Amino acid sequence: MEGLIPLIASVLCFSLPPILYRKGLERYESTFRANFVRILYTLPVLAISIPSLRSVSIEVLMLAFCVGLLGGVVGDVAYLTSMKILGAGLATALSYTYPVFVAPLASLTIGEELGYATIVGLILVVAGTWLASYEECERVGIAWRGVALALSAAISWAAASVIAKIVLQRMDPLTLAFLRNVSVALLLSWTAPTKLSDYVSKHALLLGIGSIVALGLGLYFYYQAIALVGATTTSIATSAAPAITIVASRFLLRERYSARKLLGAALAITGSIVAVVF
Repeated sequence: MEGLIPLIASVLCFSLPPILYRKGLERYESTFRANFVRILYTLPVLAISIPSLRSVSIEVLMLAFCVGLLGGVVGDVAYLTSMKILGAGLATALSYTYPVFVAPLASLTIGEELGYATIVGLILVVAGTWLASYEECERVGIAWRGVALALSAAISWAAASVIAKIVLQRMDPLTLAFLRNVSVALLLSWTAPTKLSDYVSKHALLLGIGSIVALGLGLYFYYQAIALVGATTTSIATSAAPAITIVASRFLLRERYSARKLLGAALAITGSIVAVVF
């Protein structure tokens, strides 16, 4: 299937870095500051796309900036804030329903079709994510401000994905990944740490490596997949990333998870495969 390799690559690139982030974030009180630091590690890797900017129009540059604003700033800030209120489980379960918003938005604005396999895959991914997060959801309960923020993240990520599909008709994936990270760095520059050690410590290095994998390689493959198979299928596939993180943590970090959480991860991964293959 066309686009299968970048889809698989993007899912893997989004799944593994959280294991590094878990340790790297220990040094930073502000998650936004940590985000700024990790972005800086990614920009030099993507800077090879700079020569291609000469042929990009102002209109397309502004749309690329919107991708960064909605996806990397509004969406991520809402998600991280909802995590503080709801906890990681419920915030992830709500935020990673973003394919639910991508599907109708992409259908209405850019004419992407919704097949039966796409709908089944979407249901499995959302159900699996909820099941994997259920135990933590029970513990923290529901705070409606946190719910609103998590759903705002989902909507922002969905809008960014659909706009990215439009941009990719006139820009290559590597250049879009670079511009997306540049816009996020500019918008978060007010959070920049003043100590050199915050940029070169062991924790910063862990964040940086994770960022190069997720926001460098991951975004490149993600945008390449959107260009080839569409925003809807790509969003469903990549929304299974948290489930794969659970499986990876089980084997790499020897973390213990309940049968319910592992079953949820299996459902989400199955949904991703159904949406992509069938």
